[in-house]
Amino acid sequence: VAFLAVVFLGERLSLIQWVAILSVIVGAGFATLGQGAQSEGDLDARKGFGALILASLFTAGGVVTSKIALEEMDLWNVLALRSFFLGLVLLIPGLTRDGRRQARIVVRNTKGFLLTILTEGVLAWAGLFTMLLALALGPASLVATLMSSRPVFVLIISVVLSLRFIRFLNEPLTRDALVTKIVSTTLVVSGVSILTLT
Repeated sequence: VAFLAVVFLGERLSLIQWVAILSVIVGAGFATLGQGAQSEGDLDARKGFGALILASLFTAGGVVTSKIALEEMDLWNVLALRSFFLGLVLLIPGLTRDGRRQARIVVRNTKGFLLTILTEGVLAWAGLFTMLLALALGPASLVATLMSSRPVFVLIISVVLSLRFIRFLNEPLTRDALVTKIVSTTLVVSGVSILTLT
């Protein structure tokens, strides 16, 4: 997003802001590694890395085009259009026989249904709204960098929910995992702090 924003949106970043962006990216990368997601075999690792790069590129394009749209349209119109088309695209796989079967299972399970409504109907919508609001108010390069701190929040929440007296999740809290989490959190918080203060 930073590169695309500089090229297509005319945004300017100082050297210290580029360093802060790099710090957040490295910290978020460590956070992802700290979650223990490892591919089996070199081929799977290369495929996964390639898919991750493509996903990052497509997401960056979406952020930059959203910023362009927000310069021409009202926030609520951009939110409505983005939600409509995202929902339409994501609904198509759910129309298959297997998708309909899974939807029936979720609807019949009260706890699962309420959790789905909370996460997809409230939290995901609130995340999309606040991202577009941030894009409307600030530079795309810095907004996207701050958004990349999400893995750290996932780590913090997963650690809290994995504590012995809560045990909602069963994430491993080994010494190595905690060190990785602390390093990644420090890098992200440092980068975000520099971006906030510059």
